[in-house]
Order: sequence, then C-alpha cells, then structure tokens
Amino acid sequence: MIKMILQYPLALVAAVVLHLVIVGLFLFHVEQTPDKPKSLPPSIQAVAIQAGQYQEQLKQAVKKKQQEKQRQEEKKQKQVAAKKKAKAKKRAAEKKRIEEKKRADKKARDEAKKKKAAAEKKAEALRLKKKKADQLAKKKKEDKKKKEIALKKKQEKEKKAKKKAKKLAEKKKAEKKAKRLLAEKKKKAEAKKRKEQQAREDEMLEMMAEEEAQTRLSLQQKEISKYKGLYQRLIGQKFRPPAAFPKGVCTVRVKLLPSGSVVDVTVARSSGNALFDAACKKAFHKASPFPVPKDQALFNREFRNMTIILDPGK
Repeated sequence: MIKMILQYPLALVAAVVLHLVIVGLFLFHVEQTPDKPKSLPPSIQAVAIQAGQYQEQLKQAVKKKQQEKQRQEEKKQKQVAAKKKAKAKKRAAEKKRIEEKKRADKKARDEAKKKKAAAEKKAEALRLKKKKADQLAKKKKEDKKKKEIALKKKQEKEKKAKKKAKKLAEKKKAEKKAKRLLAEKKKKAEAKKRKEQQAREDEMLEMMAEEEAQTRLSLQQKEISKYKGLYQRLIGQKFRPPAAFPKGVCTVRVKLLPSGSVVDVTVARSSGNALFDAACKKAFHKASPFPVPKDQALFNREFRNMTIILDPGK
C-alpha cells in the first residue's frame, strides 16, 4: 500500500482534497438547518457523485495500475527468468568455452611440447651434425695444414736442390764457356796463323801468278806480234794496189774461224780510196786461211775478231 501511495502521490492528494471538500460542505449544511434534515443541495450531490465517480475511476486506475504492475512484474519476472536463463546459458557457454579453451590450451601445450621436443631433437641433430661438420672441417684444416707444411718442406727442398743444381749448372756453364772461349781463342789464333800463312802463301802465289802472267803476257804479246806480223807479210804478198792509188793506209776488221779461214772482212777506217780499200779486203781473202796460235783462249781474245792496220806499200 505504501509502495502504491508512493507510486501515485497526486491521486492520493486529489482524493484527500475531495473528501475534505465533501465533509466541509456537509458540516456547513448541518449548521444552517439543525432542526430538520433536508436533502443535499444539487451542487453537493454533484460533487458527491463526481467524488464517487472519481473514486471508481481511482479504483479502476489503481486496479489497472495493479494489473499493469502485475504485467510489469510478470514481464520483469520473465525478463529475470530470461536473464537467468541467458545468464545460465552464458555461464554454460562460458563454462564450455573455458573447458574448450582448457582443452585447446592443453592441446596447444601438448602441441607446443611436441614441437619443442621436435625442435630440441632437430636442434640436437643439427648440433651433432654441426659438431661432426666442425670436427670434419677441423680435421680437413689440420690435414690441409699438414699437407701445406709437407708441401712447403718439399718446395724448400726442391728449391735448395734447384739452387744447388743451378749453381752446379752455372759452374759447368762457366767452365764450358771458359773452355769454349779458350778453344775459340786457340781456334782464332790458329785461324789467324793459318790466315797469315795463307796470306803469305797467297801473296807468294799471287806474285808467282803475276810473274807467270807477265811472262805469259809477254809471250802472248810476242805471239800476237809474231802472228800479226806474219799476217802483214802474207797480205802484202797477195796485195795488188790500184794503179791510180798505189799507196795508202786502211784499217780493217776481220772475223776468223779457229781453222784460220776468213769469215768476213770490213773496213773500219777507210784509206780514202775505195779501190785501195777493196784491194786490201781482196788480199785478206786471197791469203786465207791464216795460221793461228794453238792457245785457243789467245785466239778467241785476239784473233777471232781482230783489227789490223794495213799499209801494204810501206
């Protein structure tokens, strides 16, 4: 009831005021007519009727409000129930989610544990592999170092051997060079000696050859003079000068065969008289063949193509 009064304070105030008005009107009417009761005036009656109606309306309003309140209460209860249900459903869902999360977390932990174990196993395998590789690399490095040391020793040994061999070769080369130079010197000295000897011999031979050539030339000049003098005499015997020009000098060029026969006669320098020149040429042909020297070289050089100055009248 108190809750209801608190919810509708204006309606309560209006009801109280209405009742006070009715009571006041009633007392006023009693005081005016104490002896005889009379019926209420219309205004009072109207107010009373209105008050009754208002009470009825108030009851109806209160009832309606109570019904509305009940509906609200039911709605609220339903909402509360729905909330409880939703909350329960939410709690169930949350519980399920938590359980699923727990399972998922457990699964994740298990997976992580497995992965960790696998990773640790893989890391261990890699570590062992790396260790093995490092050991192998270390061994290879040590082997390489040993090989390098051995190679270095071998190279140093070979270098020393080469150096020794080079020195020996240089020594041999120097000795060989010295021998060669000595031999060359000796050879040059001998060659010089031979050359000087040869020069002396050549000089002597040259002198002898010159003397011989001079002798031969002298003999050849004698032979030439002899034969050319003979030719002059033979031609003189055969010459018949023209009566009009009995004397003259004619230079002729004559070609002879090795047998002494005349091949051709030409006038190299005329006497000034054609008949005299022709008589000279004719005398050559008549005297043919001429005697020739036995020395073929001398014949070829001096008599095969010779020039003779004829002066038959001398």
